[in-house]
Amino acid sequence: MTDLRSSQTSFESPPVYETALAIQFEELTKFRAIHFGRFHQTVRDQFPESEDHGRTEPINETFPTVPRQLRLQLVEKKHGPERVWFRDRVDGSLLLQLQPDRFGLNWRRVEGSGAYPSFEQNGEMFLERFARFQQFCDDEGIGPLNPDWVEVVYVNHIVPFEGETAVDCFGTIFEGLNWGLSDQWLSSPELVTFNRVFPIGDQQGRLFAEAGVARGSQSREIVLMKMTARVMHKSGSQLAESLQLAHNFVTNGFVSLTTDAARQERWGQAQ
Repeated sequence: MTDLRSSQTSFESPPVYETALAIQFEELTKFRAIHFGRFHQTVRDQFPESEDHGRTEPINETFPTVPRQLRLQLVEKKHGPERVWFRDRVDGSLLLQLQPDRFGLNWRRVEGSGAYPSFEQNGEMFLERFARFQQFCDDEGIGPLNPDWVEVVYVNHIVPFEGETAVDCFGTIFEGLNWGLSDQWLSSPELVTFNRVFPIGDQQGRLFAEAGVARGSQSREIVLMKMTARVMHKSGSQLAESLQLAHNFVTNGFVSLTTDAARQERWGQAQ
């Protein structure tokens, strides 16, 4: 199996608040609500708590891009089981997500959780747990699993310096972005957003970069930046390779979109 590797870029205090790894597969038509409970028994040692949630919408990227207004279609609502979260027993920072067409692992920063786990650490745990789920599906006769997409998400909470507004922070951290105007009739904006989509390889997937001003802890305004990489998984290839490609675009994309000064002064990028 391909070894998972974190980005070569390291930070003393990275702004990562949450990470999510997911594998989408063809709908398990034989999956029933009882299977959530049966699978929980196999992971209960680390993930003893469970929560019911609605389904996550399926990944359905098209190539070439089709104008959004032409992609409308009637979708039959699926009935039956939705989605369950299985939470860890240590500090609640880790959870598994399961629905009949998706398997995921999330980490979220909580008080006392310390630094976020490396991609190698979470990625290896994720693939090991997914292998358990594959074995579970075989044992229950509800497989096989046919993965078609992998997804890696990093959510960053970027805290402004003391005396700096979130809007001013927004204007300094992104490469090629400033509030320069042709004259001085307008002042700095009150609301700012950032939304870009980049191709991954030769129609292998897409990287979505989104940012805006949001409320963080203690009701302080922060810059919320979300990086989402979706990679099409081809039958016969290794899931670790698809996961690694998605991770590379998230982390290297973060570096490409942010300024050298922001990475060094705000997050202590290693030289």
